[in-house]
Amino acid sequence: MVTDWRGFFASAAAAVPGYDRGLDDYDTVEWIARQPWCDGHVGTWGVSALGVIQFQTAAQRPPHLVACVPIVGHDHDSYGLYYPGGVYARNKNGFVAGHFGGGDIVKAHPLEDGVWDALAAGGVQPGEIDVPMLHISGWYDHETDISLAVAAAVQTGGGPSARGSQKVLIGPWSHSDIGKLQQGELTYPAAEGESSLRAKEFFDFYLRGAANGYGARATFRYFRINDNAWVDAAAWPPPGAQALPF
Repeated sequence: MVTDWRGFFASAAAAVPGYDRGLDDYDTVEWIARQPWCDGHVGTWGVSALGVIQFQTAAQRPPHLVACVPIVGHDHDSYGLYYPGGVYARNKNGFVAGHFGGGDIVKAHPLEDGVWDALAAGGVQPGEIDVPMLHISGWYDHETDISLAVAAAVQTGGGPSARGSQKVLIGPWSHSDIGKLQQGELTYPAAEGESSLRAKEFFDFYLRGAANGYGARATFRYFRINDNAWVDAAAWPPPGAQALPF
């Protein structure tokens, strides 16, 4: 089943300022769980805005939500999301403002002030998440560091079912081409389809109870571009990594 955000396109008339869209998907999850073709285990999967909504849905804790795969999504708005490194992200911000609004507010607060603190405090918090998640991102995405930070925060500060049950997959992918062979002018055959493969493995484990060894997998799996190979790591940054300031 596919659902999208309330208040856009055909549902524009249903927009309610300040409404928590996670409530809509709480209803969706519980409706699915009541259907005769569902065994009561429901998972969510989605990219970008449909990754964001998964955090909002999980924060509402629908009883039959078992597992989530947020892809290039974030749990709440933050200064770093719009001003990475303190620099206005013009292209991304223009796209977001054109589709979701808020552009004037973002431009009016170029420094990390109380407005950004309030936005962060009003968003989903790690402790509200209580389900296993597979966080998927790409080295060419604009939110890679945020995906890593969110996963780490939920891994240690989430609810009992979330703590220790977060995993991260990062490939040589851009925001709109997760898992695809072609990335701009480059191709990565060794990474093609990896996101779908790992998501299926994740859902088989949590939704179907498959004994596929997923629970024993490393917390982090990332693609090392220069070696054209996948690497597993228990922690991030991986052991031996050194920060290089520019």
